[in-house]
Amino acid sequence: MSGPRKRPSGAGSNSTRFAEITNRAGERIKIPVVKDAATLFYRAVDGERWPTPRDPQVIILRDLQLDEGDTFRLTNLTPGTMGQTGKVLIIAAELEVLFSEKTKYGQHLRHLLFVDAPELDELSDTLLGGDE
Repeated sequence: MSGPRKRPSGAGSNSTRFAEITNRAGERIKIPVVKDAATLFYRAVDGERWPTPRDPQVIILRDLQLDEGDTFRLTNLTPGTMGQTGKVLIIAAELEVLFSEKTKYGQHLRHLLFVDAPELDELSDTLLGGDE
């Protein structure tokens, strides 16, 4: 093989592998151009508030049809804590649509705020008023 070596995809200053947008906190973030949807999961701060700046704990490059009140299992895949699983409850959901006036195509982001789901006994006590 002769000639100059090719750069990997996405390398270089003229790469269009990622689109850059400014999020609500005023920070520049990169979004893959080839994807048209993403679901971003945020752990609630102080039990009910969105983190500031909005820094998602998990991003999935698909639109997961989850909404307020849904529960799911969150499993940590970080080395050293791999396999730690917890059930979480979505307490808020927001849909954001990104578009360019130059094209008719856009992207949408589903922002989901979650907390640790209460255990069944704890939930029963809350709903039924406890053991009085």
